[in-house]
Amino acid sequence: EFPRSLNTGTIRAGTNHKTNNATAIRKDKPMSKTRVAVNGYGVIGKRVADAVALQPDMELVGIADIVTDWRIQSAAGRFPLFASTDEA
Repeated sequence: EFPRSLNTGTIRAGTNHKTNNATAIRKDKPMSKTRVAVNGYGVIGKRVADAVALQPDMELVGIADIVTDWRIQSAAGRFPLFASTDEA
């Protein structure tokens, strides 16, 4: 994992395992956001979706589920939803 400065978009790489020297710092272009999809919006899926939505370096692209209960209906309007049935 490469920590990134929030102000400059600088990528700081770890140490080289062969030479134990710090590797170069890339400043040529900022990293793009990691796109995340959540499969299932139960207890764990809801927490993952909420956590991803709060991350500045991640983009929640959608939630997929097969149920039409209150959990997935609570996500409607907050996140893009993908369902396997018309009712969902």
